[in-house]
Amino acid sequence: MRKVALITGSSRGIGRAAAARLARDGYAVCINYIEREDKAEELVQELRGEGHDAIAVQADVADGAAVRAMAAACEKAFGPITLLVNNAGIAGQSVFQDISDEMWNRYFAVNIGGMRHTIQAVLKRTAASSTFLRSGEATALPAKPPMPRRSTPSSGSRVRLPWNLPLRASA
Repeated sequence: MRKVALITGSSRGIGRAAAARLARDGYAVCINYIEREDKAEELVQELRGEGHDAIAVQADVADGAAVRAMAAACEKAFGPITLLVNNAGIAGQSVFQDISDEMWNRYFAVNIGGMRHTIQAVLKRTAASSTFLRSGEATALPAKPPMPRRSTPSSGSRVRLPWNLPLRASA
């Protein structure tokens, strides 16, 4: 089976480095961005110039419909997603007492809701052996992970979430 990775928030920073490394390790990569199309396309061209398969897909991970469309575009280009890296996230530069309701809601929509949207979108379309990571956990030691691992009984997919939720793979 072809290795296909969808990396959210991958036009810049850690996500960009993860996408480049995965492409160089043999994955076809879907590079997600929300605003910086120029940076996403720059990475796509760099990776294609090295002979790797890559596409850029715009989606706000806080928008479930946009995420489902992103997963569909990735699958259409390369086949089933076998690795999802939830890297997209936002943080404000504000003291806690100054965080507005709008900022607070956006943090949760992207950082928590985005993770839910991407995992659900990929689970509904995925190969039986997909792996899901949140970028802050990628360096955790497997012997003592900071959060529980949950396996879906019928699929073998590995999902690590910041809370203990049962998962069921779609039929």
